[in-house]
Amino acid sequence: MCNGISRFASFSPACLSFVSLGAAQPMPLKVGIFGGIFMLANVALWGGLGVYFFRQSYKKSKWKAAYGTVVAFQRGGRREVAFEAPNGQKVAFTESSCAGRNGDMGRKVKVLYNPDDPTQADIPTMGMWFAPLFLLLLATVALFMSVVFFCGPFMTKK
Repeated sequence: MCNGISRFASFSPACLSFVSLGAAQPMPLKVGIFGGIFMLANVALWGGLGVYFFRQSYKKSKWKAAYGTVVAFQRGGRREVAFEAPNGQKVAFTESSCAGRNGDMGRKVKVLYNPDDPTQADIPTMGMWFAPLFLLLLATVALFMSVVFFCGPFMTKK
């Protein structure tokens, strides 16, 4: 509600206000500027991390595929997988995410490996894409909130 009777802060950009004992007041200019700058810093942080992890996941998705065998479990539920590269090199690695289950011992799993350095390998999972997309979603929300903060002091009803 934008009529000054609301007991809670309104999140509509047209009437963003602070509430003090039931009376809505316009957002102070300093709060709008500080909040907007803070949110833009979050856009830079979350967006930068999201882009970085997205690029890493994209690079991994272009690696060569092979099949390996789960040979052990590490702390935290991470699987240790062994596979043989096309050049005959035997490689063992620990996956980067915790997607394994104890019943996977001896199971064949798909492996993505860097053809230039087969010791760089991982098991493709949905988690490989979840973190970057979640960070980019956070950056989008922070961008929206920065617009709300920057425009809040100027969007009062007259």
